[in-house]
Amino acid sequence: MTLNPIVAAAAAALFRLAAAPARGEVFLDGRPLADGDRGRGWSFSGGELRLAGAPSLSLGGSATNGEVRISAEKDATLALSDLVLAAPGA
Repeated sequence: MTLNPIVAAAAAALFRLAAAPARGEVFLDGRPLADGDRGRGWSFSGGELRLAGAPSLSLGGSATNGEVRISAEKDATLALSDLVLAAPGA
């Protein structure tokens, strides 16, 4: 049995997508966190969420390839909700 070349190409593309590591998405107060975002008492750049006296924030989602790190420079209130953070190989 031979596959139609178009079907074979589509199947191969789907296989590559399924095999690629999934990049998680992290949400701060329900909004997707993106490089360069900042707010009162917090900033996100280069994969690092820096807290510097932030008011109450909620962080959720997943980042399982080491995409997100959290650091605190001053006291801040951060609630974690359904959050999965992991480094590669963890």
